[in-house]
Amino acid sequence: LDVILITYDAAAFDEAGLAYPTSAWTMDDFANAARVLAQVEASGAVTIPGLSVQTFGDNLGLFLRTLLSHGLYDDSTLPNNPTFSDPALETLLTTWKELSDEGVISAGFGETSDQIPLRIEQSIGLSGGFGPDSTQRSAALLPGDTVGLTIEGFAVSSGTQNPELAYELVKYLTTRPEIANSFQSISPARRSMVGVEANPNDGSGGPVIQIGRGGNLSEEAQALFNEAVEKALPISEIRFANYLSYALQKMEDGLDAHSALQELELEAMTAMQAADERRNTVTISIIPPPEPVVLAPGEVALNFGMASSFIMIGPGGGLPNQEQWDQISQDFAANDPDVGAVNVEQAMGRSLEELAQQYDCFTLGYNAVSGDADLSSILSLDPFLDTDLNFDRNDVIGNTLAQLQVDNKTWALPIGIQADVLRYDTALFNNAGVPLPDGSWTVDEFADALESLQYGLGDTAAFQPADPGGTYLLMLIAAYGGLPIDYRTEPPTINFTDPATVDAIRQVLDLAKNGYIEYQELGGNTFAVSIGGNDGTNTIAITTDSLSPFSFRRGGPPGSEQAEDTTSIVSYPRGTSYNVASYNIVTGYVSATAENPEACYRWLSEVAQHPELYSAMPARTSQLSDPSITASQGEDLTALYNELAATISDPNTITFPQSFRESGSPANFAREYWLKQAFDRYVLEDADLETELAQAQQYTQDYISCISDLPPFDPSSTDQNYMQDYFGQITTCAATADPNFPLPGQE
Repeated sequence: LDVILITYDAAAFDEAGLAYPTSAWTMDDFANAARVLAQVEASGAVTIPGLSVQTFGDNLGLFLRTLLSHGLYDDSTLPNNPTFSDPALETLLTTWKELSDEGVISAGFGETSDQIPLRIEQSIGLSGGFGPDSTQRSAALLPGDTVGLTIEGFAVSSGTQNPELAYELVKYLTTRPEIANSFQSISPARRSMVGVEANPNDGSGGPVIQIGRGGNLSEEAQALFNEAVEKALPISEIRFANYLSYALQKMEDGLDAHSALQELELEAMTAMQAADERRNTVTISIIPPPEPVVLAPGEVALNFGMASSFIMIGPGGGLPNQEQWDQISQDFAANDPDVGAVNVEQAMGRSLEELAQQYDCFTLGYNAVSGDADLSSILSLDPFLDTDLNFDRNDVIGNTLAQLQVDNKTWALPIGIQADVLRYDTALFNNAGVPLPDGSWTVDEFADALESLQYGLGDTAAFQPADPGGTYLLMLIAAYGGLPIDYRTEPPTINFTDPATVDAIRQVLDLAKNGYIEYQELGGNTFAVSIGGNDGTNTIAITTDSLSPFSFRRGGPPGSEQAEDTTSIVSYPRGTSYNVASYNIVTGYVSATAENPEACYRWLSEVAQHPELYSAMPARTSQLSDPSITASQGEDLTALYNELAATISDPNTITFPQSFRESGSPANFAREYWLKQAFDRYVLEDADLETELAQAQQYTQDYISCISDLPPFDPSSTDQNYMQDYFGQITTCAATADPNFPLPGQE
């Protein structure tokens, strides 16, 4: 569980001469603080709001409910009916709309969220913020001497045939520290579990994932948290509070608070009646687990893990494309001489060793093979590759196979390639009379398209990247002929001040300065982006995307009932001196302890025939002309695959690591930090580009010199103390190179 409370920047309050917030504050107090604390330009435009209720989730309903001091329901009726007829509530909504119209309250999470002095948020706001520019914050209880709660828990379905056993299971799960210490919570719900850590030697053989945020608070903040939990407002007391946001929407459309609340009270009452009637007509049933496969003598069952950094849940609790996985695994088992079944699971292990202990074979959405990695838990695949008549090493696109080799051995099978692309709105292009781009378009045509699109978009930038890491900028700069960081060498070569590079950087950043690219701060990154029209619409002419399950495709996956997608994807524009690419390799591995490694290899080879399972393009050239790929993916997407394959294989192509890639040393994160800070200062502060780049190069070179003395990073380690110590050495190097480098929790 976690609490939702007031957090504030004491220094900002001191500078403004304001008293710190307390649980006795009224709406007038918050309104005054929001107006005084907001940062306003000379033109009157608000650059940083004074108050936010939407840093992590929408806490507006809770906030207004605590100010109201009573519930939004009638406790004299059963069930309790909604009741919104309250002059005090009308006054609260009217004041809030005034603050919204003035722009002094935040409308959502964005790049300046960590700089808002006064926030209603979860306790994560007390841990030092979520960006380098953030400061340690103080806290107070919400009005009425209370706080809100966010609770994670397990439920027992009303359709289960075994409620007692289901209850025993969920009760047991709440006693497991690796589950009770959730990333989204500050504390386990059970007092007996507070401070209990997962035991890596408990004999379970499974991964120990200890990612809770408990312990990150100061002693003062922890004491406040302990007090707050005891005073928390029950979730039942916030019933119907979500309707208050809808009331404000109606007020934006011209209704007064009284009329908006009257309409919504009727809507809420109607919804309750419909739910009550539906209760007696809906039957909930549980989909039984599949019957276990009975293996014939000599057959084996392969345990296969599809590992991902994010849990992707589809219908029935399986993978989003579980039916497709089931069909492919059943067909494989029916035709393989040794395999009677393949058990496909979504895996969440954090290292090769963990995954190899749990599964006979597994795939990752990235390349875990490197010279620093411990590869002893997996098998070299060369004996299988050498005897596979259907595998040709020269068939693998570009140098993809070489990236999976260490010590002249191949440790992973390339399954697919998840490349970065651009997604564009065909309707907006057609309306602007701009030719639809294809794989041959150039940087000049890209710039011309932005300029032509901009005429019809007003203040909304034509290119709105959804890439908080800024890889898109490095790719465009390379396409314009500049290489501030040359990733063709190891370690990468740093040269921010080369005249051709400076000129290329200026050309790209000037597109942002001129309003064609929606530029968001990189050097002080909050790891969040906001895209869409400034008018509140979803107007996006061009954005960044990738061939992955996390694509920003509008309209939902093919075959869905969502609105028709009017977008298409294209590769990055071709450059004057270089072409550019950025991609992850989906990789397959065989455990060193697999009972039948040959069967595992055959299964991975079958999976490699279906890169669409990962929303990826094929990793082999021969598959690009396979009619089955065209039939399943369509001619346009297959054509894009061919264009990307040609680009990746071109020796003149510069390949950039994807933002937030899984593999590699954490020391790499600061290698681009000062370069991006120079970008920020040029675009956002109109600083001198040459001066900023020269300073950034000096900082970066000093940092690289420092980290070169560190021992090689062990990416297979799951020791938290090791990770924290290594990260501490990295940040020390960064602060040594640049005394202004923001250390975690630094004021």
